[in-house]
Amino acid sequence: MFYWQEISGTTTLVADKRQKQIWAVRDMNQKLIVVILTEGGSHWGAWGFAYSDTPFVQKSNQMEAPSGGCSLDLPGPLQAAFPKEKIDAHWWPVFDNVN
Repeated sequence: MFYWQEISGTTTLVADKRQKQIWAVRDMNQKLIVVILTEGGSHWGAWGFAYSDTPFVQKSNQMEAPSGGCSLDLPGPLQAAFPKEKIDAHWWPVFDNVN
């Protein structure tokens, strides 16, 4: 079950914690950011895809590992990406950067 809830002034998509495989928020301009977990979640790491109504902005190019990655400001645990692997400005494969 998913539902929208206001959390700290941000409209957030909330799910039952046992089934949470999607995270979503709307910014102040009601632009949507969605992260979908597609694989993993164990100590081997997790992967998925992120979508944003507006192009993603990289937080950092200085990730500890792996080389060439960056951090994105996303809801949920999948906040790392490789810019060279982006599908387009609005869709990026993402992972949780477990070392």
